[in-house]
Amino acid sequence: MSGGRPVISVIIPTHNRRDSLKRALDGLRAQTCGPETIEVIVVVDGGSDDTVAMLKSYPAPFGLQVLTQSNQGPSAARNHGSTTARGRWLLFLDDDIDPTPSLVEAHLRVHREGPGRAVLGPYPPARLGSGLLEFEMRMWWESHFKELCRPGHRFTYRDLLTGNLSIEAEQFSKLGGFETSMRVHEDYEFGMRLIKAGVTFAVAPEAVGWHYETRNIRRCLTRRYDEGEADVVMARRHPEFARTLQLASLDGNDSRRLTIPQRLVFGPVFPGRVVMAFLKRLLDALEWMKLRYAWRRLYQALNSYWYWRGARDAAGSLRAVRDLAAAGHSPGGPAGPIIEIDLGEGIEAAERRLDRERPVCVMVRYKKQRVGVVPVQPAAEPLRGVHLRPILAGALALPLLEAMAEEGTLPSSPSVDRARLVDSIRNQSAWFGPWNPDHIWLEQYAQWKRFETGESEKDREVREYWDRFRSVAKEIQWLEAERDRWRRISEEPARSSGGAGAVAE
Repeated sequence: MSGGRPVISVIIPTHNRRDSLKRALDGLRAQTCGPETIEVIVVVDGGSDDTVAMLKSYPAPFGLQVLTQSNQGPSAARNHGSTTARGRWLLFLDDDIDPTPSLVEAHLRVHREGPGRAVLGPYPPARLGSGLLEFEMRMWWESHFKELCRPGHRFTYRDLLTGNLSIEAEQFSKLGGFETSMRVHEDYEFGMRLIKAGVTFAVAPEAVGWHYETRNIRRCLTRRYDEGEADVVMARRHPEFARTLQLASLDGNDSRRLTIPQRLVFGPVFPGRVVMAFLKRLLDALEWMKLRYAWRRLYQALNSYWYWRGARDAAGSLRAVRDLAAAGHSPGGPAGPIIEIDLGEGIEAAERRLDRERPVCVMVRYKKQRVGVVPVQPAAEPLRGVHLRPILAGALALPLLEAMAEEGTLPSSPSVDRARLVDSIRNQSAWFGPWNPDHIWLEQYAQWKRFETGESEKDREVREYWDRFRSVAKEIQWLEAERDRWRRISEEPARSSGGAGAVAE
């Protein structure tokens, strides 16, 4: 074990999870970076098992500190561990995460590529049962990390999860660490502060840790109650984010529009505990009968009830919850610049400008044609250049294609009736100009695909985006289908009329 200063400090809060913690430590022993690179700080947050005894005899090849405290929660434990850390970077790891050998090295690589970032590592479920609750949890975790790893993902404070997170120690200290008064969503609250401070988020796809999730219905519903309390705290401390919280969905001025769970919470009589206890038992019966849809609806209702119970109890009164919800409905102003970009000047130039100015809202045009607006997203980081191409391939795909046709860029052939082409794009019809699909259609398609040609690293990322997420870009699917349809028609001369136009479907 080296006596030099470590590069990164791994901080693990733990409470009565001896075996799970040992599995995490075993995973850290197998890291591809040298043991002198890391130190591990385990903060024992109270507990009654023999965790401390196990740690004292653990054969660690790296520096291992063991800190103890009374049971104050994982946020306080993480903050405690950060005060004794010696590494430049802090890596927060939950005690139920089994790190793969490349986890630490992947975090360090992303930090060195761009200093000053908060780096997230995926931790999908390692194993879950076959029940409906486990299925719901697995789907949430897998879809969440798949979205995080999507090229051009625009991060929000909800992406900030503490199970596998690294950040510069100086930056963490400057922001004040995690909020210790919140039982849950202290990571969301920290994410809000990161976004307000202009800190960039990044993901390290290879920093995988397997998550050994242990949660049942009771724990899930208890967490929902805690989330209601946490949202009240966040709405009060960060009112600019209030409209992004579930609290903002409450229509407090019209009791007729309240959902049934909300009426059970906010009504003059509160029979909710008895009703919810019965419905909780009913969940087991619905699962036994394999009524998945009914089970999910009831589970969502229970989640909603306990969320609003937590919000009501934390706010102190129905009026206080209504005031917070009303604050969430107020539009508020964007906390950053609004700019206009012209894609006719080149997509690379537009990307560089986004990186330079970091706007919260962008008006997009192509030469003289208006394409659309990338609206303000209060929960999200300011726009960066990497966000532009996924937006153009998704929400703005069809408007951009139409604008290019209006300007005569798509296609460049003078024989095409431009007005008719624009109309066909706008209505997604099948008419695409003179009868020569190998010439006209492929030319149009090549114009659109020009955004992903080239051999640079950025171009390769865009190609990967198109390959992996073609299913969500409906406009692109439609373009592909039209190209294939024209090819089939051109290969069947017997069906061709020999005329100058294609028949719309």
